[in-house]
Amino acid sequence: MNKENFYKISVIGQGFAGFPMSVVLANSKTFLKLKNFHVLGVEKNNKAGNIIKDKINKGILPFDNNDKKLKFNFRKAIKKKNYSVTTNINDIIDSNVVIISINFDFKNKNTIINIKKIFQELVKIIDKKTLILIESTLPPGTCENIIVPILTKKISINKLKLSYSYERVTPGENYYSSIENSFRCYSGINNISKIYCEKFLKGFINYRKYPFSKLPRLRDCEAAKIIENSFRAMNIAFIDEWMKYSNKIDLNINLILESIRKRPTHKNIMSPGIGVGGYCLTKDPGFGRVSSKYIFKNNVKFPLSELTQKINLNMAKTSIEFIKKKIKIKKNKFLILGATYKEDIEDFRESPSLKLAKEIIKIGGKVEFYDPYVKNVKFKNFQVCKKIYKNKINNILITVKHKKFKSIKFSKFKNKKIFDLCNFFQVKQNDKNYFYLGEK
Repeated sequence: MNKENFYKISVIGQGFAGFPMSVVLANSKTFLKLKNFHVLGVEKNNKAGNIIKDKINKGILPFDNNDKKLKFNFRKAIKKKNYSVTTNINDIIDSNVVIISINFDFKNKNTIINIKKIFQELVKIIDKKTLILIESTLPPGTCENIIVPILTKKISINKLKLSYSYERVTPGENYYSSIENSFRCYSGINNISKIYCEKFLKGFINYRKYPFSKLPRLRDCEAAKIIENSFRAMNIAFIDEWMKYSNKIDLNINLILESIRKRPTHKNIMSPGIGVGGYCLTKDPGFGRVSSKYIFKNNVKFPLSELTQKINLNMAKTSIEFIKKKIKIKKNKFLILGATYKEDIEDFRESPSLKLAKEIIKIGGKVEFYDPYVKNVKFKNFQVCKKIYKNKINNILITVKHKKFKSIKFSKFKNKKIFDLCNFFQVKQNDKNYFYLGEK
């Protein structure tokens, strides 16, 4: 195959970041101008990976979501046959661009071993003309100290095209648009890598409205994602600290925060909630310590980031204390509306709703879940409820702001206590059985 007449982009990892990225690329007007253009998704050759491969190749969404644009463009890409998925890593040969979109949690040293294995395998297949773009969140120094030494065994440092630009995907109603319309940071191991990376990003991002930030070194770009997410996680932990105190002395924390947000400099102060979930905010604040301990071995401490993780890990207990002020939890039955970590998606990794359920069970309460996005999931210790109005449960906990929940007729929950733990209603309901996290 003549690469000059064919443009191929391989996206390794077809999860919650890699899949929508593949769909966006498959529908990019810039790339579609090419006569021979294809996006190849790559998944693990195991049971889970093969399920994802089979679904996508048959035109079935690999996971449910509420973004009509993503669904429409996915169907269009499959129909045009310029997007498919494989579980054979060798199929990436002849790729012009290889995107790495794999999750690395760094919970143990095996993560570094796994990263090395991936790039040792990758370097055997690609050639020096291929642009490698890493989107995975990495501790600062991972690219330069771990990945580059592997790649330069085959490709000289001057000819290597290695770039880094972390994904900024926002799952939910604007899943697809969040990729096209985002402020991207990028860097590369050398100038040619930066040039190729910028040119590639301009192929699918609205860069005139959302200008790029070119950072000097790969480690700068890696650190940008960690600092960005650590700041947000710290903001959440800070409000939880005051939420705990509000429960003790009857402060109306919601009204207080509303008044603070009137200052332009403080508009991004967070609101009370049941906790931090998802794959990024739960782990990223710990990546500074990983970088220090395992990559640069300088043993610098990150006390605020570590405390943030500790606070956020236990945030569900704040909601428990709020509920206990109103009712007894032991021997009581609860229906939790929302099992995912955020609204309008299927992803329930590190879901704070699940953590809240575990705390209720510890105290002696009973829990059932209702979530339109996780109907067929089996949870340990809790059941999934499918008929919410006929359920013999006295207490409703709203934990996720799914738009589909707007169709629920809450008036049918007669004599049931309803706890709004995520500001679902936004406007206080004039009913003695409604309670809001953060109210006096």
